Amino acid sequence: MTHVLTLREVEKLILADAPPLDFGSQMPTYRAAVRRLANLDIPSWRSLDPWRVPFTRYTLEEAFTENELSPSILSKTEKNGQNQWKTRLRNINRLLDGTVTGQTTPNWSRLKALVEADAKACGQDPLRYIPLTHSLKCIAIQCGLEPHEITHHWMSEEARKATTKRRKLLSQASKQLDELRDILPPDLKPTEYPIAPLSLAAGGQRKAGKLPPRIKITLDNYVNSRIVGTTAAGVNGPVTTQKGINSTETAPEYKNAFAWYRDCLQALKLLKADADPEINQFGNLTQLRVVVVESLADIDRARAGTPTAFPWHPIAPNTLDKRLSFLIKALSDLVKGFSRLKVSMSGGERHHDFISATGLLSLVRREVPKALTPQAEAFCRKIVTDRERRAVLLNFHMILWSEAQRRWADFEDQTLIEQCRTLNVCALSAMTAITTSFPFRRRTLVSLALEGEDPDVFLPKDNLQIIFDVSASKMKANEGFEGTLEDAGRNQPRRIIDWFISGPRRALLNHPMALSSSLKNSDLLFCGIPRERYANTLSEWAEELGIRMTSHLFRHAIASILINNLGCSLQHVAAILGNTTATIERNYLFLDKVKHRQHAVSLLDKAREAELPTILHARMRGKRS
Repeated sequence: MTHVLTLREVEKLILADAPPLDFGSQMPTYRAAVRRLANLDIPSWRSLDPWRVPFTRYTLEEAFTENELSPSILSKTEKNGQNQWKTRLRNINRLLDGTVTGQTTPNWSRLKALVEADAKACGQDPLRYIPLTHSLKCIAIQCGLEPHEITHHWMSEEARKATTKRRKLLSQASKQLDELRDILPPDLKPTEYPIAPLSLAAGGQRKAGKLPPRIKITLDNYVNSRIVGTTAAGVNGPVTTQKGINSTETAPEYKNAFAWYRDCLQALKLLKADADPEINQFGNLTQLRVVVVESLADIDRARAGTPTAFPWHPIAPNTLDKRLSFLIKALSDLVKGFSRLKVSMSGGERHHDFISATGLLSLVRREVPKALTPQAEAFCRKIVTDRERRAVLLNFHMILWSEAQRRWADFEDQTLIEQCRTLNVCALSAMTAITTSFPFRRRTLVSLALEGEDPDVFLPKDNLQIIFDVSASKMKANEGFEGTLEDAGRNQPRRIIDWFISGPRRALLNHPMALSSSLKNSDLLFCGIPRERYANTLSEWAEELGIRMTSHLFRHAIASILINNLGCSLQHVAAILGNTTATIERNYLFLDKVKHRQHAVSLLDKAREAELPTILHARMRGKRS
């Protein structure tokens, strides 16, 4: 009988770094995965020494099931970490069983063995060939290609379609294939050489270069102070002594904005390739105005098929808005008086021709209005034309409330993880009781205050109404919102909110896992539930009901139904959504346009029928004469 290894024995094998668990430089991460497994609180392990638990596939699946946290209560980083942990444990299990951990073919396995043997013979780390032996292999196998069938054209096409990270790996793999040309046997050697460099220019992608040294240092210091905060040396590494200004921002957003601006200046010959300017020279408002004007013009030039100012595809309107926003924010902090500077838009000296940096940003947002994406418009079209989908969406809160009540009934008998899931459904039913009538943006919804100095929601005791008086600071349009919801027929928002407050809301505030202590806020109606959890939970339950949508698509769908199915005026929908009438007309009036077209075609059909006898009679008379 085959001996089954325990968790302790598996850890020792990993530490020995010997086959089949020879992970090399990745050994610490695999050991950490096993140690994390041993530290889990699994009910069936409580009477055992966890290190003596057998390391089997059944053990892993049991641990994953017991430890499974709903995606709605995990951040994106936490979800990625949990998935990587599972993958490492499953890889260990497969290697111990003698199975291959990745998809491969005999020829690709031979190529990998040859490459790794050559690397060891030359004193190199075999891991440097991962772009060839793993990244390229996976893509090629998906396309049904063996090593000798790889061509320059195929790799270039795959690189154009790939993400930036994968494109870089494919570029490295192409160079490695060229380097290994002499050691590969004929049946593994590509028939066409050279493979590198890949032809990516036709894709029109902007390849970002390095920032000038002084700008890079200034930007790094700024990003550290704005995002990371002030740090000091600690025993085990840096320790934060002062929290950053805005922890929701990320360093890549600032760096991407600066890299884009630098590339634009070089393309317009306003900055030399080897220049190393100070931040005051870099933050020249006149040059920024030229970049913005040319970027906007390139969008129109590309549509007209005329040559563009920049040697890459025009920047997408929403990306231009984002890049410029982060660039202006940083330059306003780094360049003294930058926010007060003004530059002429026409080259003249008239006062009204001058515009500030924030004025440039407003110009971009005015010239390039944000419209629905094709995917969002297609979703809304399906909703307004599909009666069953429309019924599910309009009664989404009542369906969820029914499920929430069923789960809440046996809340005390559930495990902590199951209780978290139950509280998610309960909170979502209360949230959608509001958003199916007043489709607030998610940041507004989660910040609604029920108590405190400035509440936004009022629940009168003498009727079944919910009165909203939302402050302007919580609305994107920076304009207050007033409105009233009332129970009527099957729609019972007040009853759902009362039920939520009387039970699930209290449990949410007292539960040890449902909300971290830093998020809990008893003044808020939904206790501090983050907007990401609301969005994830809504998407999860919508898919359960057969509709794939995000929280913002939910908002789009409600607006589309109001206009196209219920005949609500543009002004009324704009008031509910907090948008302008022009935005509502541009985004949601698509079905009304279809009706107008159909009406025009029917008028033409009637005209044809009316005129046809006259034409036939006239032609018959002509033939007789």
